[in-house]
Amino acid sequence: MLLRGIFLPVAIFICLTACHNNKANKAQIETSPNKNFLQISIPAEVVSLDPSIGVDAPSIYITRMLFEGLMLTGRDGKIRPALAKSYEISDDLLTYTFQLKPTYWSNGEFVTAHDFAYSWKKIINPEKPTLGAENFYPIKNARAISRGKKGIDSVGIRVLDNFTLQVELEHPTPYFLETLSSPSFFPVYEQLDKQNPNWFLSEGSDFVCNGPYTLQKHRLENEMIVVKNPSYWNAKSVTMPGIRIGIIKDTMTQLTLFEKGELDWLGNPLSKIPLDAMQYLKKNNKLLSFQSLGVYFYYLNTESFPFTNKKIRQAFSYGIDRGKLVEHVLQGEETPATSVLPYSLACNTTPYFLDNDSKRARQLFHEALDELGITPKDLPAITINYPSLLVRQRIAEVLQSQWNTLFGIKIHLQHQEWKSHFAKIQTGNFQIGGVGWQSKLRDPIYIMQTFRDKDGGINMSRWENEDYQRLLAATEQEINPLKRKQLFNQAEQILMDEMPAIPLYFTTIVYAKSDRLKGVYVSDLHEVDFRWSYFEEK
Repeated sequence: MLLRGIFLPVAIFICLTACHNNKANKAQIETSPNKNFLQISIPAEVVSLDPSIGVDAPSIYITRMLFEGLMLTGRDGKIRPALAKSYEISDDLLTYTFQLKPTYWSNGEFVTAHDFAYSWKKIINPEKPTLGAENFYPIKNARAISRGKKGIDSVGIRVLDNFTLQVELEHPTPYFLETLSSPSFFPVYEQLDKQNPNWFLSEGSDFVCNGPYTLQKHRLENEMIVVKNPSYWNAKSVTMPGIRIGIIKDTMTQLTLFEKGELDWLGNPLSKIPLDAMQYLKKNNKLLSFQSLGVYFYYLNTESFPFTNKKIRQAFSYGIDRGKLVEHVLQGEETPATSVLPYSLACNTTPYFLDNDSKRARQLFHEALDELGITPKDLPAITINYPSLLVRQRIAEVLQSQWNTLFGIKIHLQHQEWKSHFAKIQTGNFQIGGVGWQSKLRDPIYIMQTFRDKDGGINMSRWENEDYQRLLAATEQEINPLKRKQLFNQAEQILMDEMPAIPLYFTTIVYAKSDRLKGVYVSDLHEVDFRWSYFEEK
């Protein structure tokens, strides 16, 4: 018996050509910002507006406005069909067959199953490696292909016809439909991507997308303007006519613009609220907050001396006073982390280690030096890399002071704008690097698989462990929730013993918004969706 989900009444499925002339009815793009447009900001230029490339936070926020996949997160937080009209799941839970709705690219062409297959294979294919291949590992042979062990034609992605896509999985994956709502699974227009691989640098009608908005303007390092896409399949549900996105690196400038009414949103998940403004906003009942599924790490490059030594890594982690960091630097809005999994995903019942265990940290530090046959004076210069944000600077300064006091060693600080910082950490040109990681699933696997393969693009630590890999593989086969949780617990114990990354704190969504702005969807997965938002009349 097949499990079936049907979401588009048959009566709506009228003759495609009669409904829409896909050549003539191109998206009409407005020429100037409207006074009713939403005004928001991000702290850095996007890495890319190609959803297969832009996996950094600023890119994800914007690509969600411009593209859409088979599923989406509705305003009630539930996973719902987007471009999927219906789907069938086989009895063994391994084969998903999706029927696509008749939807269109902004240039009037149909979005087809070929576009999906092309886009997904592009990410998995190791010939042109991109971040995010790990998201496709539930699909048959995707992991082997991304590691160069099998050919791309063996992947479990098949186009049955222009509007039917079939996906075969390696193992039952209860969260698979949820993964399909993430940007990695968004399609790009195959014909354009082949003709012009740099299409994502364009704007206006040359930028072909299929989401609720189109890209009217993109001035690098300055601003983007997106406007409602009339070719979007559910355009009638989009109530915000357009969004102006300023690229504003300075948080105090963002605050000033917000107070002047020139920004409608301040803070997470788009940017950070200035630390010095937290208490003021809270006192004036402007601050809204809730716990998210994110964690802020200090990655340790396990291929860079002295972090090749496990005891050194442990010492640097155990010696941090996270409680003081959260209270004095982060204004008490975050939660100290002694694991990588946020509390709502946690699989442990007791902490893996004690916070601010300075005695144990000193002991491990000196044991490590003995193993390495060196003294503290022989240690190479150690540098913390962080992005150019005041809050990241203050975190680095606190840890610099704590480690200097504890170990008597000199720590250097180095900051760069976000794109350069991310590239530096990704390529392994660092010792200690700060990176926030937000789960895109309400399942432990998303964060845990970050450390699965050292040659995976998202494993900045360059650490790998066979027992850890074996346990993660076992979680993929285990259907008993309790046993699966126990496997994750065992895997996390290995991770926290090896300490390839230091968890500092679990993140909190903290923001302020215009009193007139209503209908915004924001979630613990750091999703924010403005399509249903509107301004209440005064």
